[in-house]
Amino acid sequence: MNVNCKMSNRVERYLEDAALRMMELRNVRKVTTDILIIELINSAQSKLNHFLILNYPEFEEEALNYDIIMASTLNEEFVDNFYNLKDHNYIYSKEVIKVLEDAYKLATKKGLKEVDETALTVALVQFKSKYWSYLKDTYDIDIVEIRQHFSISKYLNNEIKEIDQEVMLSARDNYIENFLGEGYNSTSPKNDKMFELMNDKVDKKKRNIICGRNDEIKKVFNLLQKMTVRGVILKGPSGVGKTAIVEGITERIEKGQCPDEFKGKKVYRLDFEGLMENTKYVGQFEEKVKSLKEFLLSQNNVILFIDEIHNIIGAGRSANSSYDLANGLKPILTDGKVQIIGATTDEEYKKYFSFDGALRRRFQIVEVEEPKIKELKRMLSGKVRQLEEFHKVKVPERSFEYAVMEASKYNFNTANPARTVDILDNAMVIAKNKKKEELEEEDILEVHKENVKDFKKMSKKDVEQIAYHETGHYILNKALKGNSNKVELVTIIPADDYLGANIIIEKRHKYQIKTKQFYINEIAELLAGEKAMLLNGFYANSGKSDDLMRASKIARNMVLEFGMFSQNTDILGNYNSYVENERIELEYLSDKQKEELTKQVDIILEEGYNLAEKVLKRKKKQLDIIAKALIKAGSLDSNQLTGLYSGKLNLEDIPKL
Repeated sequence: MNVNCKMSNRVERYLEDAALRMMELRNVRKVTTDILIIELINSAQSKLNHFLILNYPEFEEEALNYDIIMASTLNEEFVDNFYNLKDHNYIYSKEVIKVLEDAYKLATKKGLKEVDETALTVALVQFKSKYWSYLKDTYDIDIVEIRQHFSISKYLNNEIKEIDQEVMLSARDNYIENFLGEGYNSTSPKNDKMFELMNDKVDKKKRNIICGRNDEIKKVFNLLQKMTVRGVILKGPSGVGKTAIVEGITERIEKGQCPDEFKGKKVYRLDFEGLMENTKYVGQFEEKVKSLKEFLLSQNNVILFIDEIHNIIGAGRSANSSYDLANGLKPILTDGKVQIIGATTDEEYKKYFSFDGALRRRFQIVEVEEPKIKELKRMLSGKVRQLEEFHKVKVPERSFEYAVMEASKYNFNTANPARTVDILDNAMVIAKNKKKEELEEEDILEVHKENVKDFKKMSKKDVEQIAYHETGHYILNKALKGNSNKVELVTIIPADDYLGANIIIEKRHKYQIKTKQFYINEIAELLAGEKAMLLNGFYANSGKSDDLMRASKIARNMVLEFGMFSQNTDILGNYNSYVENERIELEYLSDKQKEELTKQVDIILEEGYNLAEKVLKRKKKQLDIIAKALIKAGSLDSNQLTGLYSGKLNLEDIPKL
């Protein structure tokens, strides 16, 4: 299939630019219709570009960098059926060949000796490419209107005229004035409700409120200075201080304690509620996003902070359109003109970003880990000063350290430093109401006195069951993992939805090799709570179901994802799978395969049970003394746990609650 015709210099350039762009994006010298359409849209000289600006003036910014988006999402022809074109150095898809053939026929009918740009545009617009559907669904571009304007009959009758540049620019100016309003000022967004200017909260006369996290702040500054991929995501547990890092960045900018490039920058925090306000009807959300981008692209001194950035995926999406905030922001993330900092948890990042490669590639990750207890005092020194000034109550070092430990007993869903700040704030209110000038341990204890009352009301049998359950988890962690994941505290004092918990400081091992035994150890630790209870004559409690569900998930993934069978052969054979809600789901699995999968999971769980039982029997002495100490004290910190486990502490050394 060849096209033996001459093409105009401009058409040759479009084809060459498309091929070069393909080399950049996919490292191949091949051209597809989506890339060719992008070249025409992006070209400031093309009639298609002028038509879109005149009729959809807001589309100009969208078009600038759709090349990367489309190349990474459509891939509509990037499979096979590519052909060499005579006298060309590039390879073209069969769809592009068809477009060029149609363009040649049109030019011939018109009596031309070469394919001109308008013939190419008409042939391309009339071609049923997926890209046109994407534009229609995402940006409400009327494809019918485009096809009517670039119709075959209009081309043959010379009715597709050049658009006057002044008319086109006037349409653009009118759009800015009408959409953004007469009082539009490029230094501030139209809808102030969408933003919070974080710089306004910085007091330049006071010492830095955000202390510590210097490594993370420095890393963010460095990443934002790159020429490409200038989006950063702070990823870590809830309460670990991701927002505080952005506040620290803002504070350093305001005080000039930053690289020169950032001096004078304004940090705007996106308000999702303000963005979604008054977006009930179709098109209103898209207009707000366009307003947001108009503001961001008009500036060179803005950093946008998006807390809980996973929410941009799906935000504003309707039943009739796939457009959401994530799609709206992709173009401005592509070229690096806008610096964006996002924050999210490990779980939310994995749940949302892992399935959107195009979005994921636009951000760099900065891991934010929970600080060690010894680091907290320095990290929170500025925040403690704020609390002391607000409550007019001093926090001595002994009270701070006591608050850190007490906070970990009751707040399992939030990491430090947030949970320590919360208990200090509450305790200082109690101290203030007692007319105290200094925080004392009794004030800290009073914050959770209701939890202690609930603990003391529990039956002896219930307390013993929970104590052995939590101790079982601790023993397996200590025996199998050593110091890889250190248990900071074990508590059986009821709090929120928990009757007991092991509070663990997880150490991230980026390059750790995870063998079958690694996962068996994980499963054994989860099942050790139930096994410890059974070994001491108790029946399994409600904690068993959650532990078993998590252990089963690990076992299932061992088989499906890593092929870790009880035998060396792939018993399941071929199957299709996909991931949904962090769980591997199967399609077209036969009854025999399902039966085999269940069998393999049961075998792995049995290995976990056996290992847990073996370790607990070997460590029966430690199991008993730590469980009895928990019954006595309600909670044990890492020093008490280590002392009891090693025999350096006795039951008499543990104070009664």
